[in-house]
Amino acid sequence: MMLNKTILSLSMLAVVAAPAMAADEKPFDGFYVGGEIGYSDFSLDIDAGDAEVSFDDSGLVYGGFAGWRKQFNSGLVLGLEGRISKPDFDLTLTDGDDTATLSSKEQYGIDGVVGYVPAALPNTLFYGKAGYTRARARAVLTGSVNSSETDSGDAFRWGGGVEQALTQNISLRAQAIRTNYESVDGADLNDWQMTGGLIFKF
Repeated sequence: MMLNKTILSLSMLAVVAAPAMAADEKPFDGFYVGGEIGYSDFSLDIDAGDAEVSFDDSGLVYGGFAGWRKQFNSGLVLGLEGRISKPDFDLTLTDGDDTATLSSKEQYGIDGVVGYVPAALPNTLFYGKAGYTRARARAVLTGSVNSSETDSGDAFRWGGGVEQALTQNISLRAQAIRTNYESVDGADLNDWQMTGGLIFKF
């Protein structure tokens, strides 16, 4: 009889404790790594004094990232994320027999992340991010002058997205990011990236 009461008590305790344990789970807390792939749209605007010239190109972008986040009981999420990526674009300018081509190399940097997990959607994170990017590109001139040079530039990037936890350790995300590169001699380079990512949390 005592054994039956003990089993019944344990069963009732398990029923009561199970929802509490589920509510305490924080799928967006801790260290994580991931990979992403998507679409990148670059635009180059040149102020040539009396005229403005614009060029654009689009292509694939892919890369990896790693970061750390803290998910608070209120639903607030704060974090830092480092990343490296490789966009695929070539911007070509032609003037008579002269051609200038700007080709992308790797990008890397760090972002601060601020997000929120609604109580009604405990496995969904809505977030914004902003940070620093260092990007490398190769410029090639052909025609009357033939030369090539690889250089780096700084940029500020910002955007946001949504992440959906599939399990306690695996989630998917989709985001849109705008990058504004530093202006050089009246030339402004900007980039929109739309990517999807797979995340593994430790």
